[in-house]
Amino acid sequence: VAAVACELAGQQPLDEGRIMQAVEDEVRFQIEAAKEEMSQDFDPSHGDFQCEMMQP
Repeated sequence: VAAVACELAGQQPLDEGRIMQAVEDEVRFQIEAAKEEMSQDFDPSHGDFQCEMMQP
């Protein structure tokens, strides 16, 4: 995740809010990817996975 912020920072100056947004977007993407992976491993009849972003 830090690599994403550094990569973006290399292209243009970012304020803290934009860095946080980039990190949150990446985390959300990773959570969605993990949920997709888990949903393939488990029987859907056993319920759904719920993940929420926690605010610091």
